[in-house]
Amino acid sequence: MKERRNRKIWGPREEYRPILDRVIKDFPSVLEHIKPERIFLCGFLARRSRFLAKISPNKTPWNLLTPDFDYAIQFHDPRYSKMDRYKQRAVMFHELFHIPPGGFEVGGPAYRKTKRHDVEDFSPFIKLYGIHLEKAGNMKQGESLWMKESGSSSSSSEED
Repeated sequence: MKERRNRKIWGPREEYRPILDRVIKDFPSVLEHIKPERIFLCGFLARRSRFLAKISPNKTPWNLLTPDFDYAIQFHDPRYSKMDRYKQRAVMFHELFHIPPGGFEVGGPAYRKTKRHDVEDFSPFIKLYGIHLEKAGNMKQGESLWMKESGSSSSSSEED
């Protein structure tokens, strides 16, 4: 049998939890429905990947192994771990933004579902942080800049 060239090695990545917590703290209104304790963070090592990070609902068969979680965010570790903290936060925010309100409500219509990249929903993100995260430093302004751009009001975020 021929050996696969792009083998992946998976593992939990709890060291990314402070990034998740910080993003939720910095965007309390936008991400108020997020339950961080119900999100499994994992990473994989591979020579290459089509994505930097990806969120998935925790469905069969994986929910049999990780029943305490509703979502899993998978990170391509070689790339994600080398990013500066603002880019890491922007990527984390992007993945969390895929979780719809009601995504953690067992039995609800949005339970363990994800939102697609809707142009209208993601346009403030792209405008503020750049299509390739070239303006990721704006993450330090947190929700205040997001709300200003989207026309909502919000409290300001703490400094780094």
